[in-house]
Amino acid sequence: MQQVTLNANGLSHPALKLGEGKRLALLLHGFPDTPRTWSRLMPRLAAQGYTCIAPFMRGYSQMNTPPELLEDSSATIQIADLAADAAALVDATGFKDALLIGHDWGAITAYAAANFAPEKFHTLVTLSVPHLGTFLGNLWKNPRQALQS
Repeated sequence: MQQVTLNANGLSHPALKLGEGKRLALLLHGFPDTPRTWSRLMPRLAAQGYTCIAPFMRGYSQMNTPPELLEDSSATIQIADLAADAAALVDATGFKDALLIGHDWGAITAYAAANFAPEKFHTLVTLSVPHLGTFLGNLWKNPRQALQS
């Protein structure tokens, strides 16, 4: 695995890269994880012909933390910004679309990115966070889940 930096959506995004395949797999980590979350999956995807990119999500590195977050303790990172980052990262790699995989916070970002720029992602895989429509549609069936959520 090599460390790379991709310029996307106005920020420099440090990332892990593995493989030189003809297809792109963009892997988004959760909280409080890092791109190393994907260290066991990336070799398998690379062996299947993927170039794997696992970026540090916005705010997880000094390089991709917008200055206003450092200067203003009330500033926040918005899902729309993360979705735009994911779409721009596809462009930054030189691919036209990607397999998008997200876990936890990365899954929430992946859902938003697939809605924000559906042409950039041919396949979406999420772990740990169900689609909001499915979650809400089934919540009433299990009151215990409502309490735990």
